[in-house]
Amino acid sequence: MSAAVALLLTPENDKRTSLYRFPVPPAPAAQAGGAKGGRNKLQELELEGGFLIKGTNLISLETFEAMKTNPFFARCEKKGVIRVYMPVVPDGEKPTGTSADFALEDCQDIIEEASDIDWLNRCIAKDDRDGIPELCQERIKQVEEMEKSGEEQ
Repeated sequence: MSAAVALLLTPENDKRTSLYRFPVPPAPAAQAGGAKGGRNKLQELELEGGFLIKGTNLISLETFEAMKTNPFFARCEKKGVIRVYMPVVPDGEKPTGTSADFALEDCQDIIEEASDIDWLNRCIAKDDRDGIPELCQERIKQVEEMEKSGEEQ
């Protein structure tokens, strides 16, 4: 398992309210017009990149590196619409894919904005640092309540 980057999307800091899409540059073959399967540059852009939703988004380091090349991403980060939390896995240790991969001081923000109950449960199982399991349990209750009421997370 590779380490993930946590991106917190807070659209209330921006006028946009829809999903945020960050296309990445096409593969070199697409730029030369010879993309696999006959895709052209525009189609390659549509297939690459990622969407972010409000709250915590966990993405691979590779996707993050590609997304941050998009000028719109940089503008969103500068405006505070996107906050980036990098993993801090010690040398020689494998990433867990949970909150344990992040600095303790970042975990509160990451967990409080998370809406993936499976991920939160994995955090409870893998991250026993002070207060983390309790914070995850509280967030699971909040997400379940929001799902019952139909409220946006």
